[in-house]
Amino acid sequence: MNASRLKQTFKRRYFLALGAIFVLVTLAQGYVQYELSRLESDSGIINLAGRQRMLSQKITKLYFLLKYSPERNDQYILEMGKAKNEFNTAHARLFDDSKRDSMSQLNSSEILEKVPELEAAYRKLDRITSCYNMEECETTSSQQVNLASNEFLGRMHEIVNLYEAESRRNAEIMSVAEWILYFVAIFVLVLEAKFIFSPMTRKIEEYFNSAIHEKEINAKNEGFVLAGRVNSAITHELQNSIMAMRGYSRSLVRKSKESVVVEKAQRIMELAEKCQTTIDNVRKVVRGDALNYEEVEAKTLVNRFEEFAIEYSSSDVDFTLSDRVEGVLYCNSAAIQQVFENLFRNACQAISDQRDKWINAEFTANESFFTLTLTDCGRGIPKDIQDRLFEPLFTTKGEQDGTGLGLDICKGIIEKDHGGKIFYNPESENTQFVVHIPVKENLNLKSA
Repeated sequence: MNASRLKQTFKRRYFLALGAIFVLVTLAQGYVQYELSRLESDSGIINLAGRQRMLSQKITKLYFLLKYSPERNDQYILEMGKAKNEFNTAHARLFDDSKRDSMSQLNSSEILEKVPELEAAYRKLDRITSCYNMEECETTSSQQVNLASNEFLGRMHEIVNLYEAESRRNAEIMSVAEWILYFVAIFVLVLEAKFIFSPMTRKIEEYFNSAIHEKEINAKNEGFVLAGRVNSAITHELQNSIMAMRGYSRSLVRKSKESVVVEKAQRIMELAEKCQTTIDNVRKVVRGDALNYEEVEAKTLVNRFEEFAIEYSSSDVDFTLSDRVEGVLYCNSAAIQQVFENLFRNACQAISDQRDKWINAEFTANESFFTLTLTDCGRGIPKDIQDRLFEPLFTTKGEQDGTGLGLDICKGIIEKDHGGKIFYNPESENTQFVVHIPVKENLNLKSA
C-alpha cells in the first residue's frame, strides 16, 4: 500500500472513530438531559403536593377555629379565603397540561390509577370546607371534616410515594445507562487504538527505519566509492614499491657474493611476490572476479600460517598451534592464507592491552571440512557488535587503525569464493573465530 492510500485509509478510520465518539457523546448528553428534566418535573410535582398537604391542614384548622369560635372573627375568614384560593390554584396547577411538571404528563400506570381518587378526595374536602361562612353549613360535623382531610392527605401521600419511587428507579436506570455508554466509549477508544493509532505507529516506525536503512546504505555506498578510490591509489603505490623491491632484490642476488645477503634478498622477493598476489586477490574479490584455484596440501596451509604467526606475534604473546589435518584442498592458497593472517592480526591487536596474552590456533579436518579454530585470551565480543562483525566498513579499531573491510573481504573469500563458512562463536568463554573450508571432494569451483 502506497503512502497516499495509507493516508486515506487512516483518515477514514480516524473520522469514523470521531463520528462514533460524537454520536455516543450526543446520545449520552441527550439522555442525561432528558432524565434530568424528568427528575426536575417530578421534583416540582412533589413540591406542589407538599404544599397541597400543608394547605389542606391549614384549611382544616381554620375551619374548626371558625366553627367553634364564640363570636365572628373576620381575620380567620380572610385567612380561610386566602388558603382556599391557594389550595384550589395549586390543585389546578397539578393538572395543567401546558406545564412540564403536571400530573397529566407521562406517568406510570400506578400514578394514573391514583389520580381519580385524589381528584375525588380534593373535591370532597373543598366542598365540605366551602361553607365555613354560611349558617346552613353548620350541620357539617367535625368528624366529616377530619375524614375528608385525612382522605385527601392519604391520597396525596400515596402519589408522592409513587413519584419518589419512580424517581429512584429512573435515577438507577440513568446510572446503568451512563455506565453502558462509558464502556461503549472505552470500547470505541480501544478499537481506535487497535485499528488506527497502533497500525499508524507501526507504519511510521517502518518508514523511519526504512529511511534510516536507506541512509545507512547510501553512506556505505559512499564509503565504498571512497574506499575504492583510496585503495586504487594505495594499490598503485604499493605495486610501484613492490616492483622496485623485486628489481633491487634480483640485482642483489645477481651481484652479491655473500650468501647471507643473497638469502635475505630471495626472502624479500618471496614476500614481494606474496604482496602482489594478495593485491591481485583483493582486486578479484572486490570486483567479483573468479580466483585461480589449485590443489593444496592442508599441511602446507598450516605450515605457512605458523611461519607468519611466529614472525608477526610479539614475544609476550604465548602462541600455540595444534593440527590433526590430512588431505588436499582445491582452493586459492594465497587468498586462504590472507584470511588466516587477517584473523591472527585482529587477535593480536585485540589482546594488546591484556596482561597474560595468548592465542591458540587449532586445525582439524574431516571428510567434509578443513577447519581453523582461532581463540585468544579476550573475554568475547558484545552482542550488539557480534551482529555487525562482517558488515562492510564496520570497525571497532578507530579511524586510524581500521577500515572495516578486513572481515568483509574474508567472508567473501571463504563463503562466496570457496563455499565455506566463517563465523564468530558466541558459545566460547574466550574470543573465538571459526573457519570451515570444504575439502576437495566437496568443492565445485571452476579454475579461472
